[in-house]
Amino acid sequence: MVFTHAQQLLPPDDPFNPADGATFATSNSSAAKGGQIIMQNSLSLAGRFYLVVEDEYLAASSMMTALEDEGAEVAGPVSNVAGALELVRKRAYDLDGAILDINLRGVMAYPVAEKLAEYGIPFVFVTGYECGSMPEPFKAMPCLNKPCNEKELLVVLAGLPARQKRPGVHPLT
Repeated sequence: MVFTHAQQLLPPDDPFNPADGATFATSNSSAAKGGQIIMQNSLSLAGRFYLVVEDEYLAASSMMTALEDEGAEVAGPVSNVAGALELVRKRAYDLDGAILDINLRGVMAYPVAEKLAEYGIPFVFVTGYECGSMPEPFKAMPCLNKPCNEKELLVVLAGLPARQKRPGVHPLT
């Protein structure tokens, strides 16, 4: 699957925005590597659409691959608050959930979390910080410490409350 969202939303100096206009691809392979099963399609993520907000390329790539291997679609990755807010505004009606790194190159992603909460989009924080140090109103949100286990992340995402979408009603109206 080839992602071009980054090209459309990110500034030219963003590491996830290919400077030469090329797109990058992530694997959407079956769950077998070297004869071993990595994951089973049993988490009910198929058909769901998730936003990945992460500024570390390898972490973002790993999350995206894990989601795709479970049948989910991915928006992003987005590595800055402005790009994430723009993508949330543009795709709010489509998103089933999000994964948010708290610190994006020294800028806290709490405005993105606030916007997601405003639109009723469930999310999980993934952070190098101590999860217990979250400010109110985010203390009750799911939080995983980096480096997080992909399977644990997928289980948390599968356990998020289902988004209540009302047919014909866009959250931006």
